[in-house]
Amino acid sequence: MDNNTVELNYFHIGKALGGSQDWMRDPWMRLGGCAALAAVDSCIYFTLFCGKKKLCPIDVHHLTKDTYIRFAMIMKPYISPRFSGVSKLELYTEGMGAYLRDRECTEPRMQPFPMGQSLELAQQTLQRQIDSGILIPFLLLNPISREWKEYHWHWFLLTGYRWDDDRLMVKAVTYGEGEWLPFETLWDTARRDNGGMILYEFS
Repeated sequence: MDNNTVELNYFHIGKALGGSQDWMRDPWMRLGGCAALAAVDSCIYFTLFCGKKKLCPIDVHHLTKDTYIRFAMIMKPYISPRFSGVSKLELYTEGMGAYLRDRECTEPRMQPFPMGQSLELAQQTLQRQIDSGILIPFLLLNPISREWKEYHWHWFLLTGYRWDDDRLMVKAVTYGEGEWLPFETLWDTARRDNGGMILYEFS
């Protein structure tokens, strides 16, 4: 890792980086469970690396595919897959908020950060979150670059950043893998309704 890279610790299940939608046995979760799994991965991350022990109903120190799938099915009713997808940031914050209340957890708090805002502000916000040790759920509905069509209508997690000259690259984690992507090709400054970031907050 070079001096320009900030990357969060993350968890593995076998060789997978985080969990994977491909493991889901429930057809709806396999097809459209990406938002629920972003929440599951977030809870596991905050338990393992931030000491938030009440967030998870499973033993995060002995993770397996089966225990991960069990947690995913617990999260499913809160952030349910649906025909139109979990296509608004508020659907995530409302569902995750209900889960946290049922777990009697007051944190993390969540703030939607929709697209449509300047690239500079989005970059600064992203860096601040990662520098604070906080991962970022990211919703991308319609990529402005066809290069990233596999992220179409998809929730994934941002777990790091680096600067390549004057270009911000971000670490995207989904389907058990991580990939470095140029942030400018993900962030749409013209449309607020094209997704955005969830900003977790702790006291």
